[in-house]
Amino acid sequence: MEVTTEQGQKIRLLSDGELYENAVNFVETYYSPKVSKAQLSGLQNALGAGDWNEIFRYIDNRLKRSTTAEDLKNFYQALKDSLKSLPSKVEKAGFVVKPEKTTRAEKRQVNKEIYQYAYLLAKEYIQHIVAEYNYQRALSDARDA
Repeated sequence: MEVTTEQGQKIRLLSDGELYENAVNFVETYYSPKVSKAQLSGLQNALGAGDWNEIFRYIDNRLKRSTTAEDLKNFYQALKDSLKSLPSKVEKAGFVVKPEKTTRAEKRQVNKEIYQYAYLLAKEYIQHIVAEYNYQRALSDARDA
């Protein structure tokens, strides 16, 4: 998918503003030392597939593990819930124009584009979460030292 200059600017504005603030709030709410660097790396690796659904497969896999601690389950469930709001942000921000009357094929194409942009926003959001997690972990380590 090719992103226009205008769309790239919209992504950066959303990323640097709303998504960053949401990520900071998310980490403040769901921070747990049990979310390891390896788990955050795994989350980032799920982004490497370039697929919206792959992010959810990774999260669902984490939620299904019987050994997962309660605060990890809360983290992954909250992350899943917050990511689900991104397609509506794509629509509100005007990344994709939905024609009033469309065929099924056109609807599928529009939805495909919405989820491609939602993936790009998810990538930004998760990168902010990982950065904030690492920052909070460093502060915690410094306090404990």
